[in-house]
Amino acid sequence: MILAMVASSSLFLSSCYCDKMAVGNISHDEELVHVASERNHHFIGGLVVKHDKVEDHLPGVNDYVVERKVTFWDGFVTCITCGIYSPSTTKFYVPKNNPNVVVEKQKFQSKAYQGTLKK
Repeated sequence: MILAMVASSSLFLSSCYCDKMAVGNISHDEELVHVASERNHHFIGGLVVKHDKVEDHLPGVNDYVVERKVTFWDGFVTCITCGIYSPSTTKFYVPKNNPNVVVEKQKFQSKAYQGTLKK
């Protein structure tokens, strides 16, 4: 019983997983614009994956940053479903100096901006 409580509390107290990957020519201090987000759906512990391709969200963009994150709520849903369904969130960023980006506003307490891509 105590072992089960310790194991479950360690899952809830662990930090959220976040992974960033830069594609193309992007420096680490470059200003970025958040242009799209996607919820990823993983089933059976990640054996079955359902998500779109990057090209669907960033058509014609060669330089971008992809951030994949497992938020607290994603982890909570994974625990509740015992790993049968495990969601994650992916955010797409493009350099601010990209001519196809329309900057809308700066995000609160962040270096990133909110915006969209020109169609």
